[in-house]
Amino acid sequence: MTNEFRLIENPFSIFTSCVDVDGKRLLDVGCGDGGNLVKLKSLGANVVGVEPHLRGNNSDVEIIKSGAEELPFADDSFDIVCFFYSLHHVPADMMNRALSETHRVLKSGGKLYAIDPRPNGSLYDLSRDIDDEAAVQQQAYEALQSFITKGDFKLDWDDHFNEFYDYANYDDYVIDMINSDATRNILLDKMATEQSSLFHTLGEAVNGMMRFYLKCYACLLTKT
Repeated sequence: MTNEFRLIENPFSIFTSCVDVDGKRLLDVGCGDGGNLVKLKSLGANVVGVEPHLRGNNSDVEIIKSGAEELPFADDSFDIVCFFYSLHHVPADMMNRALSETHRVLKSGGKLYAIDPRPNGSLYDLSRDIDDEAAVQQQAYEALQSFITKGDFKLDWDDHFNEFYDYANYDDYVIDMINSDATRNILLDKMATEQSSLFHTLGEAVNGMMRFYLKCYACLLTKT
């Protein structure tokens, strides 16, 4: 079941509804295989991504192998920098450095958009025994708040909401977990019985699928 936060069917639309990317130079930090870059390019953005663990072969967009803590760009290079579910993957001792680097490469008045999961919801309850990210998710949230408090960024808006993930079956969930992080495979094999039981207990049957909910936090900040 969902909690008190509103349900968002398409979280990506939160970003595109509040930021005009057309003609803007945009950096996606921790861009994965570049899926969001392709979408943003189609909306007119001049895009580039950085990803420390390159995967796939997306020739439609530029992806540079780099971590968030040392961005390979000049000062004042971008109109927009995005962290789509990636800030909590930055090593905890590097999160402040990553946000400082974001501030450096943004133009004056440039926008930082971040969206990250929070440790709440049926998907978190299902996956926490495999990879409990509660601590790093909290650290990412606190890092963002600290940069607002000290005045490096001005808060335009922020929000908590629920998003949902639909799986056809348990194997579909396992594939999704491994695609996100291949090292999870060992624990998923070891805990298959427990995970399968939880999957069927926590999931909500919707249109022939099993639905799971996850609380997320999103914010839009302006470089001061």
